[in-house]
Amino acid sequence: MYRDRKPNVSSRESDSPSPLSHPTSNGKLRCGGACAKASECRELGWLEASGTHGRSCTEIRSILESISDAFFSLDYSWCFTYVNETGERLLGKRRADLIGKPIWDLFPEARGSRFELEYRRALVTRAPVLFEEYFPPHRTWYEVRAYPSEVGLSVYFTDVTSRKEAVEELKRNGRRFALLAWASNQLLSAAQPEDTLQQLCDEAMKELNCDTFLAYLIEDGSSHLRLHASAGLTDASRAEAARLAPGQGIAGKVAIHGRRIVLDSVQSSQDPASQMVRCLGLRAYACHPLIADDKVLGTISFGTRSRDRLAGSELDLMQAFANQLAIAMERRRAEERLRCLHLKEQQHAERLEEEVRARTAQLASANAELMTRNAMLQSLAFQLTETEQRERRRLSEVLHDNLQQLLVAAKFRASCAGAQQAKNGARSDDLEKVDQLLTESINVSRSLAYELSPPILEQFGLGAALKWLADHMARMHAVNVHVDTQEELAAPSVSVFLFGVARELLLNVVKHAGVREAWLEAARSAEETRITVRDQGAGFQAEEILASAGKAAGLGLPGIRERVAVLGGRLDIDASAGGGTRVTVRIPHPVEHFGNSEFK
Repeated sequence: MYRDRKPNVSSRESDSPSPLSHPTSNGKLRCGGACAKASECRELGWLEASGTHGRSCTEIRSILESISDAFFSLDYSWCFTYVNETGERLLGKRRADLIGKPIWDLFPEARGSRFELEYRRALVTRAPVLFEEYFPPHRTWYEVRAYPSEVGLSVYFTDVTSRKEAVEELKRNGRRFALLAWASNQLLSAAQPEDTLQQLCDEAMKELNCDTFLAYLIEDGSSHLRLHASAGLTDASRAEAARLAPGQGIAGKVAIHGRRIVLDSVQSSQDPASQMVRCLGLRAYACHPLIADDKVLGTISFGTRSRDRLAGSELDLMQAFANQLAIAMERRRAEERLRCLHLKEQQHAERLEEEVRARTAQLASANAELMTRNAMLQSLAFQLTETEQRERRRLSEVLHDNLQQLLVAAKFRASCAGAQQAKNGARSDDLEKVDQLLTESINVSRSLAYELSPPILEQFGLGAALKWLADHMARMHAVNVHVDTQEELAAPSVSVFLFGVARELLLNVVKHAGVREAWLEAARSAEETRITVRDQGAGFQAEEILASAGKAAGLGLPGIRERVAVLGGRLDIDASAGGGTRVTVRIPHPVEHFGNSEFK
């Protein structure tokens, strides 16, 4: 019976007659009663075994023509029995040229290919097969589904070239990204990126399916290119290309202009610059500059002997690879420059530190000497103050014990003489005037003795002496001085100085302020003794006091400032024309802590 017939797959073409029809009693094919004659369904003889009874040939044909897949059917003689319109287009032949003819005659390139192997396997195993295969004559990848039947083989196939190319592109990009990542890691871990050029370029050349590469670096202190790494060259070619002058060959031009050069169909080129490339037998060639920070470090070239053009994706990979190399090389060079700068900076810092230590020692020595000199100056200032005070006391004693006694004796004698004359009935105006002058002299002598060395300063301290000074200013100069002071203010040696300062400042009020009222404040804290004299008089410009330093000054403030500075104190002046004056003197405790004065 027909259904029990086995296909002959031992040879490429079956010798069995083609079972295109199944004869019936009236010589017609069974097509569900829809076909009247076998000739009308010759192309669809495989439908009977496909279980399509009840459908007309027209309906089946319509379905097959409407599907997007290409379709053809083969009988056991490998002859085409049906081809839809999509199949015609993909196979590149008309239906009339295919029907009834063996597939291996029409497509001899398929003999021995996977197409034949899979078709035969489907018929032998009686099982469907699914595979993808490239058909070189069509330059197309096909996805094929072949189903065996009792009348032959039904084949559905579709063009998957775009998909395969996309997958291959993804795989290729994955490999290239992996190559770039690996190269980046190698460059980062290398002490000298130049030393990795040979290994990196070897791997890149494999991925690019190239036959040669040349990596040039610009020599230090020169514009010449030196061949640093290469592959695919003979010894003679390598020796010839070992060193290039600026502008020599393709690499020399790229190094000068900083732009890549791509050559297609090199063997047909007549450009003299490409002579070396032609001699290498290359058909396509590309040279890229190694540029970092707008500086050309060298060039890298790849060439192939198997094709006349390099693809755009290959050129992009070369460019990315060249950029990686240039950046890594410049980064390492920058690190080396930075290391040298850091070393120089460290050496400079060490020298500077040594100079600072030496200068610090000098300053320490100078400061110690200055401290000693200041201590001597302070001691001298105290000695001068004490000497001045002793001299004042001596003069006060001379006035009190000698001059005043003489004046008192003279006044006594004059008074006696006046009394005697009055007793004798005579009167002398001259004696009365002499008596008055002697009285005034005694008063002046007594006042001068108190001013030179007030006994109250030695007996009761600075606070009481300042109150006496306020009363004295009122008696002698008609100035009302408001006193606010503590009883315990300063040591005796400093008290004499501060008393003299207060007297000088109050005399300045009398002479220059133009007012008859002033305020005197004295206070002691843990750090200092402070005396302030203020008024609401005419005032003055403090800058003039600064400008008068070293000159004779009517106010006497520069002299006070200098003596206060010797004691480590400070003189503050707050004054303005027409705004009154406030002068504060501060002496630190203990007075041995002295420094520069501040004059405000």
